[in-house]
Amino acid sequence: PKEIVALYQSTLKADPTKRPRGATVLASPFFGTQLVWINQELSNLQLMDAGEKEKFFLKLAECLDSLPDIYLRKKLLPELLKAVEFGGAGTAAIAPM
Repeated sequence: PKEIVALYQSTLKADPTKRPRGATVLASPFFGTQLVWINQELSNLQLMDAGEKEKFFLKLAECLDSLPDIYLRKKLLPELLKAVEFGGAGTAAIAPM
């Protein structure tokens, strides 16, 4: 997308001190989408306590209809299954499925 070209180009500067920090890049509106949020939360799922997991799964269940079908089948469902099998997510992870 055109909106991110300048930001992307700034990350390619030869001098690393002139490149934006990761937090600056992630603060871009381009990365403020539900899909990015879900991926960030999924990557931190093993580190969450039971209350944080439950909150995540409840919010996830609310936004499933707006996510692409291919993402649901190829990314989200396998991650939820892993969370149930290995991550101690319990029944909270079953609701979004």
